[in-house]
Amino acid sequence: MSSPSWEGDFAKTIVEMMRILAQENKVLYVENPATWLDLFRLVSQRKWGQVAFLLGAKPKKVEEQNSCVYVFNPGPVIPINFLPHNSLYERILKWNNHVVLRKVKRALSKLKMDNELIHINALNPMLAVHTLNHFKESTSVYYCYDEISAAHCMKDHGAILEPDLLRNADLTVVTSAGLLENKKAEAKRITLVKNGVDYSLFSQGFRKEMPQEKVIGYIGSIDNRFDLDLLAYCMDAHPEWTFEFVGRITDENTANFLRNRKNVLLRGAKASCDLPVFLPHYSVGIIPFLKNKFTRGIYPLKINEYLAAGIPVVLTDFGLLSEFEDISTIAKSKEEFLAALEEQIENDSIEKRYARKDFARGNSWKARAEVFSAEIDKVEHKREAQFG
Repeated sequence: MSSPSWEGDFAKTIVEMMRILAQENKVLYVENPATWLDLFRLVSQRKWGQVAFLLGAKPKKVEEQNSCVYVFNPGPVIPINFLPHNSLYERILKWNNHVVLRKVKRALSKLKMDNELIHINALNPMLAVHTLNHFKESTSVYYCYDEISAAHCMKDHGAILEPDLLRNADLTVVTSAGLLENKKAEAKRITLVKNGVDYSLFSQGFRKEMPQEKVIGYIGSIDNRFDLDLLAYCMDAHPEWTFEFVGRITDENTANFLRNRKNVLLRGAKASCDLPVFLPHYSVGIIPFLKNKFTRGIYPLKINEYLAAGIPVVLTDFGLLSEFEDISTIAKSKEEFLAALEEQIENDSIEKRYARKDFARGNSWKARAEVFSAEIDKVEHKREAQFG
């Protein structure tokens, strides 16, 4: 039961994990339920296929990458995210959860997924309030891959509801050391399984030759995590370099800043399968994030994506990412960041590129999924030992 939808033009932790788990398990991917407002909007836009998907109450079979996933949206429900967290919100939330519970149970029954069910909630406490442990699941898991109290769309209600989910889920899986530090006090049982990389995809961007042009590249969402002062400092220091950004825009202030720079290219949102085309042209891949409560909990997908293509990586010290200290450069100031860019461009080599590629291979989603599954097995074996 997820927060993001299955489809989209950006990589999603939960989607990548489920793709791998679906190779050996039957997976029903329940999207965050659409609201009646969403439905009316789709009708006004004449998107009849999406309307039929929402009203059909039937899982859609998606086959890709040697796996099969059933995608299901249990909406429409009453829109309530705009409400304050009061008794009215809680009453409508209970009703919405009841609608979701009933529809998901029906979908599980049709798919013959009634037995030995593992219920994973992916960063969506609002869906867990009245559904967790209501499917006769053998194990419940909270998959926490972002700091919800700092997430724009979920911080008002999610931060209030998350502690109950942490206490009630059999296992909480976090994706970064920062999240582990923040959540361990309240979780019943917690473990760290870091984000991975689609190595077979992003290694397609590997080239032995060094790029001739000086291109500083970024792939990912263009949002309010960016340190704009740092970027301006680097762009002003080297107007002859090109700074290329590939990804969806979620913050117009950041986008306008980039549009107003002469040595910036904005490529827009691209599907994950199209990203390796850009990587061979990059002299360096960057992660120029601010250091704050939200970014402290991030384990960025893009770091292993850059490394799989063999390109140098320079990032700020926004999170607890010490494992990358020997394979990338973590800068503590804008001056260090600029110096690192200059050094990596000047001293890159084919040997270093192969070393980065080999490092990323060990961080594949397949390897992460094996750890994820093993942690669930530990919980189930512990329960069997206790209750027989």
